[in-house]
Amino acid sequence: MTTLHAVGFLFDMPVLSEPLLYVIMYTWSRKDPDSISNMFGFKFKSLYLPWAFVTIRAIMGGSVSGPTVGIAVGYLYYFMVEVLPVTHGYNLISTPQFCVDIISYVTGRSQRAR
Repeated sequence: MTTLHAVGFLFDMPVLSEPLLYVIMYTWSRKDPDSISNMFGFKFKSLYLPWAFVTIRAIMGGSVSGPTVGIAVGYLYYFMVEVLPVTHGYNLISTPQFCVDIISYVTGRSQRAR
């Protein structure tokens, strides 16, 4: 969120709901890239879902700056959480333990440590 706020400030974007949606969509599409998505009768891998939305938006004449910012921040988040710890052993972003404890208490399941 800090990165999204900083980029939103630099690009003069007072409302960040759309870029946040694209951050979530991008990270989901990277975590489950082989599932099949369907849009207007066209089937494709979910890996391409954010880009399909950007393409449709561009064809319809809308601005693609918000979605592009969201995809860029989503890529940065995915890289820092999933790629960097595996390739270089750095863990820059981790879930606070009190959040893990709350989820464990509410669901009754213990969360595996990353």
